[in-house]
Amino acid sequence: MTINRVLAKIKLAKRIAIFAHKNPDPDAYGAMFAMREFCRNLNLDADIFAIKNKRGYLDNIFPLEEVKTDFKSGDYDLVIILDMHLIDRLAPEFVSEVEKSKNIIVIDHHKIVEGEKLPTKNYYVMEDYAATCEILTDFAVKCNLKITPTIATYLYTGLMGDTDRFLHKNLTRHVFETAILLYDKKAEIQHVYDYLYRYKTQQQLEIYKQMLDNLIYYEGGKAVCSIFTLKDLKRLDADQEDVKFYTNDLVKIKGVELSILCIEYKKDYFKFSLRSNGLNTVNFSTRMGGGGHVCASAFETEISLKEIKKLMPKWIKGIMNGK
Repeated sequence: MTINRVLAKIKLAKRIAIFAHKNPDPDAYGAMFAMREFCRNLNLDADIFAIKNKRGYLDNIFPLEEVKTDFKSGDYDLVIILDMHLIDRLAPEFVSEVEKSKNIIVIDHHKIVEGEKLPTKNYYVMEDYAATCEILTDFAVKCNLKITPTIATYLYTGLMGDTDRFLHKNLTRHVFETAILLYDKKAEIQHVYDYLYRYKTQQQLEIYKQMLDNLIYYEGGKAVCSIFTLKDLKRLDADQEDVKFYTNDLVKIKGVELSILCIEYKKDYFKFSLRSNGLNTVNFSTRMGGGGHVCASAFETEISLKEIKKLMPKWIKGIMNGK
């Protein structure tokens, strides 16, 4: 699907529902809010749907109080899915109604794996882009859509989130050109940096301390894992999203080539976020039912803490050996 075809389908819609994957990150929220503004600037009615449990650091960048939760497929004639391409990666509250939708567009930068069943034939997937917000910046430029300072801020947030301030190995010349373009469009760059990276609450520091206290090293210090159980979260008065804030931090430890952050979402049900400095993590995550990028991927599964500790050495050895 071409970008012009994406725009044509959007312009034909009367009411548009915008989604991203469950537990949206900065790129997902940035893409959703930017897309909503593009639609509204075209005089189209557009709403964002997401499940959000409490205020967090992203409330300082996005007007998250405006997201909706009561999606009914019959109320919208177009669904736009951003930063994901599989229905089962939506929040479960939305899956059944989205599956009823007859008109869906997917815009994503995650690799489509052979055998995956996409929810639509109308998809625009750019696997060589670092962020969905990078794709949407291109979309705006090529379709002559106005990038306001607000939209530029949303897009810059997503670009920074998925490159972690240009620290990941998913960088290209185009990433930097996109950042410069958004700077020229008056993105509030300092505001984005303040709330993504600079400011820390006392609770965030306690969570970070717990993450370090829980560290387990493998393969002579080349890999590291930290596990948060429901008991840990209760003691810290935190939720899973508070911990996810630090997903990228462990792989920054000198000498570490692979990190895995494990977070319990319900009894014996964990999400695993994998980060690396060049190692392929996505093959393993895909085999486990997840996905992502070569150096940044995730999966979730039903498993006990005891089983995690038993299997982790084997998992890490396999990933480090290219399996």
